[in-house]
Amino acid sequence: MHVLERIEMRSDLRGDRKRDVSDLAMLFRTAVKEGNLSLACMHFTSLHEREQFEQIEQNENSLDTSTLREFLTLLQTTPITKDTSRTLRHVLKAIWTLGSPWSIQDYRLLVEHAGSTFSDAKALEWVDAMLGSDMVPDVDMLVLAVQRVRSASDLEGLIRLYTGLKDRELLMPRVYETIVDACLYRYGPKEGLRILEDVEREGPLPAWAAAQKIKAFGQLGDMSAVEGAFQAYLASGEVPSEEMYRQVLIAVGRHGTDDQLQLYFHDMTARGVPHTPDIHGALIEAYVLQDNILAAERHMSTLASLNVTPTVYAYTSLIEAYFRLGNLPAAETLLKDLRSKNLQPTPKLLNSCLAAYVKQNNLTSALDIIKEFRQLGYKDKWGYFRTTWINGLIRTGQTDKAQHLYTQLLDSKNGTPDPVILSMLVDACIRTKNYTKALAIAEWANKHSEFIDPILTSTLIHAFTKTGDMQTALRLLRRLTLDPSSRTHPKLSSSKSRSPFHRHPPLLVAYSTIISALCRLNAPHQAITHLTQLAKEFSPTSIVVTPLLRYYARTRDRPSALDVIQTLLSHDVLPDIGSLQVVYDLYVHLYPTQTIDYFIKDLRRLSTHPLFFSRAFGAAIANHVAFGEYPLAERIFLEMQSEGVSVPDETLFCLVGMYRESGQSEKGEVLLGGLKGVGMGFLDE
Repeated sequence: MHVLERIEMRSDLRGDRKRDVSDLAMLFRTAVKEGNLSLACMHFTSLHEREQFEQIEQNENSLDTSTLREFLTLLQTTPITKDTSRTLRHVLKAIWTLGSPWSIQDYRLLVEHAGSTFSDAKALEWVDAMLGSDMVPDVDMLVLAVQRVRSASDLEGLIRLYTGLKDRELLMPRVYETIVDACLYRYGPKEGLRILEDVEREGPLPAWAAAQKIKAFGQLGDMSAVEGAFQAYLASGEVPSEEMYRQVLIAVGRHGTDDQLQLYFHDMTARGVPHTPDIHGALIEAYVLQDNILAAERHMSTLASLNVTPTVYAYTSLIEAYFRLGNLPAAETLLKDLRSKNLQPTPKLLNSCLAAYVKQNNLTSALDIIKEFRQLGYKDKWGYFRTTWINGLIRTGQTDKAQHLYTQLLDSKNGTPDPVILSMLVDACIRTKNYTKALAIAEWANKHSEFIDPILTSTLIHAFTKTGDMQTALRLLRRLTLDPSSRTHPKLSSSKSRSPFHRHPPLLVAYSTIISALCRLNAPHQAITHLTQLAKEFSPTSIVVTPLLRYYARTRDRPSALDVIQTLLSHDVLPDIGSLQVVYDLYVHLYPTQTIDYFIKDLRRLSTHPLFFSRAFGAAIANHVAFGEYPLAERIFLEMQSEGVSVPDETLFCLVGMYRESGQSEKGEVLLGGLKGVGMGFLDE
């Protein structure tokens, strides 16, 4: 009798009793050998829930690691989903439990699955674990690790990864290239250049590094450095690569002239570098960057006559230019041409199309773009697409249409409302002081789900404080404190909205709103009471205390303002420059002369943290620059240098702007070129 039938017969005899571990192990092993993935997954899940892998190993029907490895191979034949990723993690955990160490390939699987299911932060944890082991990862694994860091927008992770690889001497050329590319992708040209300095110490720059160096200088807007890097490569006797010319063309498009553009294009032709579609695309992009739309159109026509298909990026740059100019028919014609060439519009291009259609109140075409976005399999990972859609309607005063369109989407998917979009709708009503509509949207949301989301509740608290209805606002605050999810919200990790309602825990935002409202109502003691309550839940932040500081600055209450700063410091939170600038403004009114001396003297009693003083001096400089008091700002800057206080980035760029405004650009350039500020780059020693 077949082994499966025999076990099923035994199971029937037991009735409702659970199968013991050995039966499940046998069922699992048989399903794996027969290649029955769904059955294997079901039996493995049962085994995992029992957490008895050690008992299996000691049992006569032992489940050896080779069976688990076969199951792992079977899992890799299916598309990556959250369920398969979860099962894969459990399989590897079982393999580890049975005494078999993980290989580099195992770590690669964990990282790939975590990244593909939009868990880049989890992918980084696996990368850290791999680097913490004694294993030597291969190039593919390292490149994958860097790509996940880039995808997660995690510069701290990139710092950790770069320094870790550097210490272990694992920085091979391809890894260097991927890390530099990640820096430039996230607009960190200075960090990219510092890494390229490490590459240059090992010998002459290879072609890829020279191209990235040109790209970095182009992002910084330093055309003389772009030309210098290009000429330095020529001096080595090598012929510049296609990628180098592409980066030069884009840099010239951003910051150069048409004459320079033609010069480099003809130079490339003279050196025999082929005119690939990427080069043509870069030239069209450069024309668009120079607002020379006619030249871009002419070049597109030339490509058509040569039967050369432009790149999707060439199409994107010109279509977006048409949208900016309001030439919707021309944009649609070019978009139709792109599709006819079997090219796939990028998410960025579709986002621009959506914004243009919503602005034109063409909701039918907007819905078509939304459908195309989904059909192409794009994921709105950071919420940019839906934000463009809803924001466009809100900006054009079409809150009702936005709500109606969103209702259609909910009905078609049988979904629950997205709190981020709902709070944006409520925000729009608040901006137009339509508080009745804000409450109506909240009630509508409540019908679609079991509760009003914490983000929406914190937004409504804001609405009620604006109307002066503090009683209702405080009632909602009490309700919010009873909701555990108000402390941390799942949308916070993925939303890129600038609104504080989408970037901080809802309860923190609600407390901040209440404190701000009480300060407006001249009730600082009640505000302090709520600050004390907040401090039991969170570390106070500058966003919370700034309204109190503004109140004390307005009432010239220096001791109370310093008490607020002390409250932050007691929670190991350093005030930001904006908060300290409010306090410095108070000192300007109290001590018109020697302001900085009194300010620093009082702050020195509160803390001696170096970054605290950096920000304090920075706040003073920002205050004087804002009022056009440049000599005072420069004197404080010189005092900073004499005392050896580091200059924050924010202050550095404030000074550069001041020097440019006063016609002393040379001083600003010296600062940018030579001064190492606090946090200017993660590779600073």
